[in-house]
Amino acid sequence: MQERTKKVALLIPHHFELYKAIIRNLEKLGFSVVFIILTDKTFKYKSFKEQSTNFLRKTIFGDKQYKDKLRVIHHSEELEHQLSETDIEFDYGLVIRPDYFTISSLEKLKKKCVLFCGYQWDGFKRYPKIVDYITLFDRFFAFDENDYHKHKDFYKNIFPITNFYIDYLPRNPVNNGQVFFLGSYIPERMDQVIKVSDFFNEKGIPSSINVVFHKSKIPEELTQASINLIKKPLSYLEMLDRVSKCGCMLEFHNKEIHEGLSFRVFEALYFKKKLITNNVSVKDYDFFHPNNFFIWNENNTGDIENFLREEYVDLDEHVLRKYSFTNWISIIFNIKPYQAIQNY
Repeated sequence: MQERTKKVALLIPHHFELYKAIIRNLEKLGFSVVFIILTDKTFKYKSFKEQSTNFLRKTIFGDKQYKDKLRVIHHSEELEHQLSETDIEFDYGLVIRPDYFTISSLEKLKKKCVLFCGYQWDGFKRYPKIVDYITLFDRFFAFDENDYHKHKDFYKNIFPITNFYIDYLPRNPVNNGQVFFLGSYIPERMDQVIKVSDFFNEKGIPSSINVVFHKSKIPEELTQASINLIKKPLSYLEMLDRVSKCGCMLEFHNKEIHEGLSFRVFEALYFKKKLITNNVSVKDYDFFHPNNFFIWNENNTGDIENFLREEYVDLDEHVLRKYSFTNWISIIFNIKPYQAIQNY
């Protein structure tokens, strides 16, 4: 007798349409995503009253969080409305960034789920209120191991897990020899991006350094840099297509926010791309090889040329599969996993 298709309720940030790849991967694994709520979409006020209240609170009382509170209310109202219109019982509920909702609205979803799981793919330091949500879930996962260690003795339902790579996609990468970067404009990291980009230009290293910049007035620092400014970000799948064709990826990690590994690390693993990163924690993982990962700092830019000349060292497939979405979701849903991702 054929096993019944497992139904999934998925609450997830819009996040450059990463959700589309996740849903497709779930479907490839035999799950059915029958309920979805997308968060972090472009915010819209529901009324002039909301807009004027936000203006007053921000300008008079210095409350810069009011819009975020409205966002949580809007998401929660949408969730409760959608739940009121369905009688489906879900095998699994997966909430990524639970702090986009009120606890009371998530409790309503939990009642409809056999197993209720949460994942915080950002640091607790950046969003400290997430700690209040942990006990709501049957299984709660943190991608920053420091957050896990800090809270594991107080919450028995918290587990460590990394991000992952989407593994349903074709894996036939080419190599155009370029160093590729795509990221949003974040003022705090632009000095680093410009320094590395100018180094590539000076040394004649092919590169495609792309920064999403929406404002009309371009800062002078960017007008002089070897950087492509783009107004519309690529979707996640479009970005992966660019990744699959590059020779090396570039990322900039903000250690003040978290110590977790970004999706860039796992995309590099899957498509067999070198990665230049300032996240020193990559060296602590079983996939690390100095031929494949260059840990950049302000003083070793000159060593990048030698790194790019070194041959890429293939990763053992046994290790690689640990970081796949297939293994990730089996751990999240407490299905017999391929193997534990990391022994923290």
